[in-house]
Amino acid sequence: MRTNFACSRAVRGVILQAPVSDREYRATLPETAAMIDLAVKMITEGKGMELMPREANPDAPITAYRYHSLCAYMGDDDMFSSDLSEDQLRLRLGHMSSTPCQLLCSFTLRLLHQMPSTIIGLTYGCNDSQNLGLQMHGTTSTVKA
Repeated sequence: MRTNFACSRAVRGVILQAPVSDREYRATLPETAAMIDLAVKMITEGKGMELMPREANPDAPITAYRYHSLCAYMGDDDMFSSDLSEDQLRLRLGHMSSTPCQLLCSFTLRLLHQMPSTIIGLTYGCNDSQNLGLQMHGTTSTVKA
């Protein structure tokens, strides 16, 4: 993700709603590997903005580029996968290290501990004196990052 310094200074905080890995979910579906291969082929052929077959995403049309972005390892939108290294996460989320962040999640507090701590740290730039705002199931909790 590219940032513009002038624009970045204007951002006072961010809200991440459902910061989850689309790639990790899609990896559980049997058609995903073949569809990623097709998306790569289409992108290579200059057809990245063309629609994938309906079975790639039955809910709505999706372009080859968007499918690859969501479903491929290190695709442009692969930001919250649990198997990304600290360096990969820093590359993707490090620009947010000094921006306060609120996470809106739909899971129990016990699952927070399964979220990679690097994601929490990089999205909040946390140190000992800062807190991460976390909204779960309609209640607000403050969790030390």
